[in-house]
Amino acid sequence: MPKMQSFTWFTSASTQQVVEKLETSIQLGLNDVQVKKRQSEYGLNRIMNSNHTVFKMILKQITSPFFYLLAFVGFISLAVREWYSGIVILLCVLINAAVSFYQEFRAEHELQSLKKYLVQYETIIRNGKQITISSEEIVPGDLVILIPGDRVPADMRLISAENAQFDESVLTGESMPVSKTAQELKNPAQEPTTAVNCAFAGTLLMTGKAIGIVYATGDNTIMGDIAYLTISSMRESSFAKKIGQLGNVMILLVIITLVCVFAANVFLKAGKINLFNLFIFSTALAITVIPEALPVVVTFCLAQGVSRLAKKKVIVKRLSAIESLGSVQLVCTDKTGTLTENTLTIANIKSVDEHSAVWYAILAAESPFDAIGTVQKGFDYALWNHLDQSDRRALLNYKKILDIPFDPQRKRNSVLIEYDNNIELVCRGMVNEVVSRCTVEQGDLTDQFNKWVEEEETLGHRVIAIARKTKIGAAASLDIDKEEHDLELVGAISFVDPIKETAAQAIKKAQQLGIVIKVLSGDSKEVVGAVCNQIGLINDPKNVMTGSEFAHKSDQEKKDICLKFNAFSRILPEQKFEIIKFLQNDYEVGYMGDGINDAPALKIADVSIAVQDAVDSAREAADVILLQKSLYVIIDGIAEGRKIFANTFKYVKTTVASNFGNFYALSIITLLIDFLPMLPLHLLMVNLLSDFPMIAISTDAVDEAFIKKPTHYQAGDILIPATILGVVSSVFDLIYFALFKNNPPTLVQTGWFTLSILTEIVFIYSIRTERFFLRAPRPSMPLMLLSCIACVIAIVLPFIPEAQKIFTFMPMQPTQLLKLCGLVAIYFVITETVKCAYYHQRNNHRRN
Repeated sequence: MPKMQSFTWFTSASTQQVVEKLETSIQLGLNDVQVKKRQSEYGLNRIMNSNHTVFKMILKQITSPFFYLLAFVGFISLAVREWYSGIVILLCVLINAAVSFYQEFRAEHELQSLKKYLVQYETIIRNGKQITISSEEIVPGDLVILIPGDRVPADMRLISAENAQFDESVLTGESMPVSKTAQELKNPAQEPTTAVNCAFAGTLLMTGKAIGIVYATGDNTIMGDIAYLTISSMRESSFAKKIGQLGNVMILLVIITLVCVFAANVFLKAGKINLFNLFIFSTALAITVIPEALPVVVTFCLAQGVSRLAKKKVIVKRLSAIESLGSVQLVCTDKTGTLTENTLTIANIKSVDEHSAVWYAILAAESPFDAIGTVQKGFDYALWNHLDQSDRRALLNYKKILDIPFDPQRKRNSVLIEYDNNIELVCRGMVNEVVSRCTVEQGDLTDQFNKWVEEEETLGHRVIAIARKTKIGAAASLDIDKEEHDLELVGAISFVDPIKETAAQAIKKAQQLGIVIKVLSGDSKEVVGAVCNQIGLINDPKNVMTGSEFAHKSDQEKKDICLKFNAFSRILPEQKFEIIKFLQNDYEVGYMGDGINDAPALKIADVSIAVQDAVDSAREAADVILLQKSLYVIIDGIAEGRKIFANTFKYVKTTVASNFGNFYALSIITLLIDFLPMLPLHLLMVNLLSDFPMIAISTDAVDEAFIKKPTHYQAGDILIPATILGVVSSVFDLIYFALFKNNPPTLVQTGWFTLSILTEIVFIYSIRTERFFLRAPRPSMPLMLLSCIACVIAIVLPFIPEAQKIFTFMPMQPTQLLKLCGLVAIYFVITETVKCAYYHQRNNHRRN
């Protein structure tokens, strides 16, 4: 698709030049031949999407090291005719993939049902006639007619603008409406925010009327550029990274150990060993050390998290995003619509007659008097809400004769009003501009008035001054510009975009959870500083970094700024993206936003959050969709993520420590005896029964201290304590062998089977907390119930005749069973002592 010329050229070109450039006609528009050719050349007016196909969803489920490793072990088991082992392992793999796919498919389906903007229709001029077509059919050169409430379908150069004000907050983050003109600019605009004679796709016409010539559609629009940056930014979740690291380390350890065990057996038992049986045993060892239920347990934990969050009206698009929430250390958020209501209200009034100030301010409204109440944003709507019903009715008796809309050069708007055969000039705008046109007596403001204006601006309030002139001649001979002198100052009004009631509390709670908060906004420095100061994010409202200042810094300076400043203003979408990248060098970053300008930052963030009424590109980029606008939901989500993270890693630490303990012990014992310490089927049953209680691990309580800090793990955080405690487990396995070595091989295997299950289950109640186990929160009822069931099965199963035949078990004598239980009790005491000593030493080291 060819790229159209940048908006920069169109801003300084005359209407005639634009018409010639796009080969169209102001009177006739495009003809059918031109339309067909341009549709073929530029395609549909549609932004690219991320193509969440079913195939790609399936592919995502089978790309982890654990999937490959478990599948390999499963097929090896089948190859050596261990049918039961192989089938069960492969079933675990397939069940996990199916559950994960189902959860993500369902979330994606629910997201599609949230689509706010369905098919959009536009009024255009073609073949000299006004027609209505789908916005997707628009091509460059089309003449589009806009009325209040219309969403701009493509980037266009305005050729007519009557009191036209656009809401560009989804593009810039600025909540104030922007007045547009049809006049060419003397100097080409370099930024979309200064292109006051262009309207951009996705923005909204609030008041007035406008006609524009489309010069860019689809991916060639400003929105399309942002969407490309969004979709091209791919990331891997922190949870996936950590599980991947763990899988890689375990694969390496398994390979090294198996090679050593195999070589040692060949060397020490040369000519006395069956290589095929040794290969079967090596495969069994691989089974013992691999936590094959990890994907299933993780998926169950995540699925329960999805269910709990759904009850709080939160949709999770990416399943692992729940766990990633727990690792968030820093949250970046937009201001408008997230921390504030995105609706202006009157804050304060400075006037001898406050009602008069509001009355004359509304007389200067840019919207028609009978339509002010239908516009939901801006100064006019705030003023309208301040009037009572009688004032609103009285307003309809006034007539606008002539007006000059607000524009960035004049910094004010002026209007001639006729009422009861009297004509008044009303002017409102920036304080300095209005006051400079007042009479000497009125313009010589008191120190008190100056101080009031300064205080309001310091608070981040937008202040406008209102003035009037009553001695006006005949309307036909008037020139408003020439009459704007010797005005009478009526007063000044300050406006504020109110901070949400829960914003300060939510951010305070987030800080209590150890989360750094940063605000990235497109609004002014004063407004951002005031808001962030009021919610307790910064101590000095001037401590705000602007986008223009940030742009001229070196990369190292930018990195330092990102870490130092918590508030950013006038930030462009590309700069939000850049800031997130810098912060990710030191933090796990979450981002919350709802506008087009937020989409790139949402996509690159480790966890991205959008609200229900966010624009499509923001919802598309987000991992989590909020159906209620509340930061408290995000804080709850982070806490929920930390609980899930903690419970998932309880399983990982439990199984890795126990499995490595068995792995080491079996590797050593196999060198000392002529029979297998445990059969492959025994090993698989040990894994299955010990994993059985872990299905309920997602329901377990978590230490309060753990929830109050970000969950940030490396593979070593699991492998080091797992290895140490695994050695303890190996020692007790060797002690068991020393006590029972003179018994028949079948009894030794049976006892080791029971001991392995019992020690793994009691180990859960030690490793579930880093503190002394009695000081931890009470275990959940499902966990205790399933633990008891698994223990009973481990003890009773060898006494069942059918199980004796299938698993080659031999029942133990009561005295032997008591000895075994005593060994389990001593194991728990030693394990708890070693665990507490390890974490005490580690915590002291980290504090120092």
